[in-house]
Amino acid sequence: MFLLEARNEIKEGGVRSLAEFNTLFKKWVEWYNTEKPHRSLPEKGPPGSRYFATEWRVFQPLEVSEKWKRWMAEVEVRRVNKSNEISYKSQKYALPPGYSGVRVEIVEYDDKIDIYYRDHLVQSRAYTVPTRKRKETRKIANAGTIGYKGKYHTIDYKLAGKTVEVQEINGGKNLLVYLNGVLLKTLDL
Repeated sequence: MFLLEARNEIKEGGVRSLAEFNTLFKKWVEWYNTEKPHRSLPEKGPPGSRYFATEWRVFQPLEVSEKWKRWMAEVEVRRVNKSNEISYKSQKYALPPGYSGVRVEIVEYDDKIDIYYRDHLVQSRAYTVPTRKRKETRKIANAGTIGYKGKYHTIDYKLAGKTVEVQEINGGKNLLVYLNGVLLKTLDL
């Protein structure tokens, strides 16, 4: 129901930004819950009147402890080896004793990585992406992929068995893939 109104507001030029759209939506939700008659409710009242008029209603505000930063960062899973170490993007990190054999989540930010075990922060470490100036070679697997820094990147299954050269650029954010000296693909790392 709201989208129809929102589309009309946008067509008429009443909404020009996300903030204005959110304000419009907030007003609409308030109207829907406090003023709009609903035929399924007693006396066709709005949902808010039914909810707030109930004496036995227990109001408990929703408490959410969401780690929003984790939604905005790169997250990978690694298994901790027998020596309580993990390898992440060609670097090794020692963890405290007791994590051998378990899987941990690595959350990468611009300047650090956080290592979590079952949503518990185990360790936070400063991190810089290692950059490689020289080209390296990789053989394309039968599935058309190459392995680089613990990840597999799709190249082309038709090129299976061929050897390509790879080189990092942009501070380790991209990977150039060359075949016989010709740029084949640019990958995001």
